[in-house]
Amino acid sequence: MYKPTIKNILLCIFTKYIAFYVFLMFKRNDFSMLEANDIGNKLLYFLLMMLPLSIVSMLLFLWPIIYSFKMKNLICFIFIINLVLLIEYLVYTYLASQSNLWNGIYLTIISLLFLGLFFYKHIILMFK
Repeated sequence: MYKPTIKNILLCIFTKYIAFYVFLMFKRNDFSMLEANDIGNKLLYFLLMMLPLSIVSMLLFLWPIIYSFKMKNLICFIFIINLVLLIEYLVYTYLASQSNLWNGIYLTIISLLFLGLFFYKHIILMFK
């Protein structure tokens, strides 16, 4: 769908975290962010909770992901993406969710889905 450029990879990471936090909202059955009263403060709180981790993720993983898409070797691409996913899991579980390690697994699955959704055409070309 998209070319793996810096802007598109950053967009992928940011939308991945939005989807992940929406997933957690449904998983926890906590829809307090969607209540009509005081939506401005709740939106600000949501952004302040979401932005630091997504910015850390953008800083840590932007260049390895770009490098993996520039690789001509499929095995190296798969290795780098798996390494990025493993480090992302470790960073998330250490910084944000030490009590529930399953959230890190959910984030890894969502990360893989979003990489596939955003860059499936480029990934398919790599497999040919």
